[in-house]
Amino acid sequence: MQRSIRRSPIAASVAAACLVWSAGCHRNTHHLDLQPKDPRPVYRVHVEDGDEASLLSQQLKVEPVRLDGPYLYLIGTPTVLTALAQNGYIAEQVDPYTTNYRVVEVRKRGTEARLLATGVNLINRESDHWVVRGSLTQLKNLELAGYTLRNIAHEPRPREVQIRVKTREQIQSVSQLPVDIYTVHEDREGFLIDGGAFDAQIDALKREGYAVTIRPTVPPPVKPRR
Repeated sequence: MQRSIRRSPIAASVAAACLVWSAGCHRNTHHLDLQPKDPRPVYRVHVEDGDEASLLSQQLKVEPVRLDGPYLYLIGTPTVLTALAQNGYIAEQVDPYTTNYRVVEVRKRGTEARLLATGVNLINRESDHWVVRGSLTQLKNLELAGYTLRNIAHEPRPREVQIRVKTREQIQSVSQLPVDIYTVHEDREGFLIDGGAFDAQIDALKREGYAVTIRPTVPPPVKPRR
């Protein structure tokens, strides 16, 4: 049996956050440019789901920044704000430093618990650094706390994993953690899932009691630091 499941929201959000550096992609061991890439004001409106957000983009020509929970963040031009108001939406201006996110490397210093206490989200652990996702405000606070931040050399990749589950219901539970599921094979012991997961997701799987095996992969080439 094979099963296809869409790319997990975590993987999608990591890819989106990586777009802000992909054009240049220069590694830097000094202070990063933690300014919003787009100077235009950002607003948010409440939506029921992704379908409603898509309709706003199509019918009102809204330029979305991202969908985060019940809120669609968007570029607030006068024309768009007028159209939103005419259709009953209340647009709230937000701080661009708290709504713009980046994925960066943080040189290891102290404990992981202390790092995560700043509010950033762990993606992967590497030998000498963490890969994290955080708002511009959170990343600025990391620098102020003495952490060394640098641009990442390539988009973070999920680990290739195998996950052992016993029931079909557990397959669904794994996908909701969320994990990218590539294939599912049924055998005498239940089901074996082949998929992709970042380290933070692997931690969540293990906390739920799932047996996880990380398969060795060839790391991508790393560009020399400048």
